Amino acid sequence: LCIIIYYLLINTLCIIIYYLLINTLCIIIYYLLINTLCIIIYYLLINTLCIIIYYLLINTLCIIIYYLLMNTLYKKLFYYIIIIIIIIIIIIIIIIIIIIIIIIIIIIIIIIILLLYYYYYYYYYYYYYYYYYYYYYYYYYYQNFNYELLI
Repeated sequence: LCIIIYYLLINTLCIIIYYLLINTLCIIIYYLLINTLCIIIYYLLINTLCIIIYYLLINTLCIIIYYLLMNTLYKKLFYYIIIIIIIIIIIIIIIIIIIIIIIIIIIIIIIIILLLYYYYYYYYYYYYYYYYYYYYYYYYYYQNFNYELLI
């Protein structure tokens, strides 16, 4: 009876308490509180801030630039500013192209130096071993020849 009471009553009560109360509370806390908070933070704060930044700042700045510079006495000044900006952009592009050309020239010089070093090292190495091979071969042949003459 104790075993039946324990396994049927207490165990089922624990399962009911866990799955019905705790699990549903977790779901309620997650979906009602956290999810709605995220939606509120995103749609009310971030989205409205983006709208405020775009429509109040950027749009008004564009309107101010257009109406003050293009349609007033500053028309010539506006053209001069555009020409100066274009000249600065062209100078920056030329500097970047010069830097790229200098880097390519430096890389080519490094490759040429490495190839010359490799060629010199290979030639010296080959010559060195060829010379000593020839010397030892001659010496060995000469000694054998003398040895045969002595015999």
